[in-house]
Amino acid sequence: MAFLVPVKESDISIVYDSNHRKLVFGAKGEIPKVWFNPFFQQEALVGGLGFSIRDFAGGVPAQKGEKSFDISLDFPINLPLQHFNNNSVLIETANGSFPIKIKYTGFAPGPVITGGKDGETEGTTTRSVLPPITNFLPAPEHVLRITAQIPRVEAPATVEVKPSYNRVFLELVDTTAQLGSISWTFKWRELPTAEGTNPQLIDITTHTYNGLVGHAAHNSYVIQGHIVHFVVFEKK
Repeated sequence: MAFLVPVKESDISIVYDSNHRKLVFGAKGEIPKVWFNPFFQQEALVGGLGFSIRDFAGGVPAQKGEKSFDISLDFPINLPLQHFNNNSVLIETANGSFPIKIKYTGFAPGPVITGGKDGETEGTTTRSVLPPITNFLPAPEHVLRITAQIPRVEAPATVEVKPSYNRVFLELVDTTAQLGSISWTFKWRELPTAEGTNPQLIDITTHTYNGLVGHAAHNSYVIQGHIVHFVVFEKK
């Protein structure tokens, strides 16, 4: 099992690239040479994002002394979100857990993504973001099918599962539903060949509403991101 790495709070940075809709994590420090290269790992956290910096020990032959590391991670996500911590990410290290402030770059953050019943002025709301899934979509004659499970609920609760994506580059060509699941088929509307347009991001949001009103109302959102890379097959 990977263990936590000692990292100073001042050596961790998080930037939100507003143009490309992704968080860029960075961390640096010193670790024993016998360790491999550290990595960011997403941790479960409701209402915000949580990550840890972990590593494995190994290597033959064992080496003594320390070495420097400088790691980064791109995490596609649409920010800001309603009822979500858009200001910081909780980073767990061997030195402790630190709320690292998100620095927004590019264009100013857009409007908060809203949803739910009656503007969600009452009741409670939870929002969770799952690790993104990587997909590859070749030229326009090919398609990409994404499937999501529909949670089972009992009346008066309701469930809504829907995708959000950049309609300039992606086109939804078909939607099918079977017992307990729903699928969407996408193709390229315009090839993302310009700088900064590849990959694209498709968010699948599962919204569960308990059907109650007032302070008893509860909305739950689970967001599953799909990173879609445009690829070209090499002709043989």
